[in-house]
Amino acid sequence: MLFYRYFLFLLVFACDFSQAQVVIKDWDSQLDDLQFRSMCLSAKEIILSRNNDSRQIGRADIFPLDEMWYLTMEGMFDVYKWENQKWINLYESQYWGYNFSSLKFINNGNLYSFGGNGFWKVHGEIIKFYPHARQWDILQSTSTIPAGLGLPGFDELFILRKDSLSIFDFKNEMLSTISLPHFKDSIPQFVNKKVIESKNFVLAINFHQFLLDKRNKSIHQRDRGAFIFIHGQYDGYYHVVGDSVIVYNNKLEFKMAELINLDQEGYQQIYPLNTTTISEAESKVNYFLVGMVLILLGAGGYIYFFRRKKAVAGSEELQQLVDQLIQKIGTTLSSDELDQALNIPEYLSPENARYKRSKLVNEINEYYKITHSRDLIVRIKDPDDKRKFFYKINS
Repeated sequence: MLFYRYFLFLLVFACDFSQAQVVIKDWDSQLDDLQFRSMCLSAKEIILSRNNDSRQIGRADIFPLDEMWYLTMEGMFDVYKWENQKWINLYESQYWGYNFSSLKFINNGNLYSFGGNGFWKVHGEIIKFYPHARQWDILQSTSTIPAGLGLPGFDELFILRKDSLSIFDFKNEMLSTISLPHFKDSIPQFVNKKVIESKNFVLAINFHQFLLDKRNKSIHQRDRGAFIFIHGQYDGYYHVVGDSVIVYNNKLEFKMAELINLDQEGYQQIYPLNTTTISEAESKVNYFLVGMVLILLGAGGYIYFFRRKKAVAGSEELQQLVDQLIQKIGTTLSSDELDQALNIPEYLSPENARYKRSKLVNEINEYYKITHSRDLIVRIKDPDDKRKFFYKINS
């Protein structure tokens, strides 16, 4: 009994006094409440022990890989695996301090770390973890990449800098760089500590807000808005479920939840670039422009018919939910009423119900847009409590 009291004291001590972000990439909502709390508190205990050893770890990431869960930390090469309700370190060397403010991410079943700074340099190298050797090694084709903001996509890493964009293709291990002549913004060294990766988006908060849509590989920018809480915050837990970010304080008390999407007003697309310009003085036919229009019309027609074909082969479950909601068109539902319409079990905890609801709303809207070009469910913020929503069934 004394041992358990001592262990609980350590967890509470770590929770209260270790100032670091812990980001949990639970995109498919695999963790139950007990697993979530156990992993978070154990991670904070490790961070506390490291920081007491004269290290300043400000960020840790928890993520699934090959049906297991792993933990990495800023500035460290340690890779922990969750086994028997505790974190086991797979990294066997003592080397550290090379990648503070680095970005840890998964691509095609492999763990990578991009960029960072250390005692002797600032860099944009990409290093890969090899589980069998329990070591990291640099991808030689990235040894000369300058530092920048890393935005991991499904197949590439986008590296945004002051006036250029580099794209690293993991399949071919090739790097291409383009100029962004109309984009002028400082990208500080520490910005990768403010990157939150969700299922379909990558969000980065600096003095501006950057958003990568991984589905169509487009990058957008806006003034800081909905996610301002990420900037300047150096503690707490960020539970990323689907495309939602649920924020907890150091005592694992719920603070707020936000949905990452491109529906918010104010985003400006900075990549891909629209480089077509039309001279006001030119009155003759621009055959290049006509050719581009024809190509775009052809591509649009192909996408239209492809999407219609995809709609026909869509999920029967989603179609059943859509049919149920169509009967309520024109009405506005509370969260509980929507949960009932979406067949969300009542026994789920409020957090898990919120995750399930957000995921289904996104999937239903995407499915409905294929044939109707609009959302079926429209979120309306509760004027009395900005953390809550009403849901209007769109007519």
